[in-house]
Amino acid sequence: MSKYKKRNLLFSVLSVVFVVIFALSACSPLKRGNNVVYKNLTLEHPGVILSEITVATYNIKHCANGYDAVLNELKTADAQIIFIQEADRFTKRSGKETDQIAKLGEDLSLNYAFFQSIELEGGEYGVGILSYFEIESARSIALPGDVKNEPRTLGEVVISIYGKSVSLYTTHLSFEDKAPRTQQLAKIAETVAGKEFIIGADFNTSDLAELAVLNGSYVNDGGFITNGEDGAIDNIVYSSSFFFTAAAMQTSNASDHHLLKARLILA
Repeated sequence: MSKYKKRNLLFSVLSVVFVVIFALSACSPLKRGNNVVYKNLTLEHPGVILSEITVATYNIKHCANGYDAVLNELKTADAQIIFIQEADRFTKRSGKETDQIAKLGEDLSLNYAFFQSIELEGGEYGVGILSYFEIESARSIALPGDVKNEPRTLGEVVISIYGKSVSLYTTHLSFEDKAPRTQQLAKIAETVAGKEFIIGADFNTSDLAELAVLNGSYVNDGGFITNGEDGAIDNIVYSSSFFFTAAAMQTSNASDHHLLKARLILA
């Protein structure tokens, strides 16, 4: 083989290696932690600075009324941050190949994190967060409660909103009685203390006195009946660094809860 051909072959090989390395570096792999999986998508968002962000919280009831119905509700919400409760991951009832949080993230072009609360039907069941903003870290925090009842989890994602670190939290608290919920709220308060935060959750209580320990402001003061049976139990709580501008509830039959959303400005 001539020197010219060898040089061209070497160039071709190096070019292929470079392309492979570039492609791998451009991909964000699925990251795993203790009872948490999360991923930043490689899809590009328009380079638009948002003067306000829309946040939403939604108990999707494991898409029991259909995945497309839930997806359409979330598309209508057009939120940059979405907190999800009652999500399935690879369960028999929802499809052994279906990771609901990952699928929603992909279909909405949002980064995502899933936090396991329990093992269920060969898969997992828990809560999740979808974010327009890159996920810098994610962790699952076990909440206290009665061992006879369903374990509860607090999901945490850290993002940066135009240079300011913000911690996002979601959870689904105990409904059986107030005592374990009080313990769970105390643990959440301890976790968010001193941080810029937004919590979107099914708190399973409409009593704002219970939520006072969080030292935040509330979107739902009782006016949004997000669950017909239990009342205004879904809420968004945020730290003093955010200014509230508007809120709304989307009513539908996609779940046994209604989606709650709010527009916030980060100071």
